[in-house]
Amino acid sequence: MAVKKERLAHLQATINGQARAISEAMVGSVQKVLVERKSRKRDQEMAGRTENNRVVNFEGDTSLVGEFVALEITEAMPNSLRGKLLEA
Repeated sequence: MAVKKERLAHLQATINGQARAISEAMVGSVQKVLVERKSRKRDQEMAGRTENNRVVNFEGDTSLVGEFVALEITEAMPNSLRGKLLEA
């Protein structure tokens, strides 16, 4: 059981490191994002997903839900990205 737990921890660390590297490489790029809902943590923000399934939070309003928007990715967070709305 100890070996299983060690291997799992190693695998999870590898996956998290690769995901973080992909997210950091997206900073500065413009991504097409499908707006899905309001952000869970901030009422004035919306959340959507990029074409490679990364969650992006950005300032916007609820009229954008269901629409594709162009966002400039400004920051890579541990479990999501932050973006700036370029066009609606």
